[in-house]
Amino acid sequence: MLVPYRNTTLILTFVSLLLVEASEGASPSLSELSGTSLSLGGAYVTAGEDLDAYRGNPALLATRAGKNSFGGNWQKLPSAGSSWQIAATDGKRRVINGLHFNWWEQGSSEKLSFSFGGAYKTSYGVAGVTTSLIRVKGIEDIKGWKFTTAAGILTPAFHGLSIGVSLKNVLDRVENKVMPPELAMGLRFEHRLVFVHLHTDRRFSIPNQDWNFSTGIEVLMQQFFSLRGGYRFDRSKGDSYFSVGAGLKAPRADLSGFFMQTTKGDKARGFGFQALFLF
Repeated sequence: MLVPYRNTTLILTFVSLLLVEASEGASPSLSELSGTSLSLGGAYVTAGEDLDAYRGNPALLATRAGKNSFGGNWQKLPSAGSSWQIAATDGKRRVINGLHFNWWEQGSSEKLSFSFGGAYKTSYGVAGVTTSLIRVKGIEDIKGWKFTTAAGILTPAFHGLSIGVSLKNVLDRVENKVMPPELAMGLRFEHRLVFVHLHTDRRFSIPNQDWNFSTGIEVLMQQFFSLRGGYRFDRSKGDSYFSVGAGLKAPRADLSGFFMQTTKGDKARGFGFQALFLF
């Protein structure tokens, strides 16, 4: 049941704290997103699932509440190499938790990350935290393993509207373009079989960054099948793109695929597949 306006003060307080923290310190790394959020224009703060939780919004771990899940994805990203992820989530405990592995490569460059996280669900919404160990090779002059964190919330507001906020790399103090502090905020509106997502994000501590915007819509067809589409407007010298996708959410499996294409330059294309098994 949706929680009414009494959440507003808590939400604004949390957002204010995140903004203060971020100010001390582009678009998110595509390799860290799931096929679900990529098919919705990259609106990962409200539109994703447990694969997005570990390096996106940790509160999304609650999408597996009451079930365990295991699976992953493979993605060929436009002008950004390829990646794959594997995650195992335990949703049957009071604190929903899990492990995640992400690997990305492009030419001689690669990024490897191991993450662990947990989320706690209440009648007011969900709050989550994750920690990650990341090793980067062939990008800038970064050596060894780096430790970083992410935190986020997802809470109902009123009449089908939910609010999501996440902050990544808040404890990372190494100035680089790979793990800068990043704030994301989003809205999700549900009406019957239609879900609309509005999302904005920004990276800090590196030059030429601005607020980027994503929007996506998901329409449920029948009981388990869904069609998705979205657009991302990147204002931080990254790639803007449109995306489409489809998903099958059965009782024991969550299957999806997506296609995306950048809208400027060489109009590079990407695609990917995802399979998560529930038990």
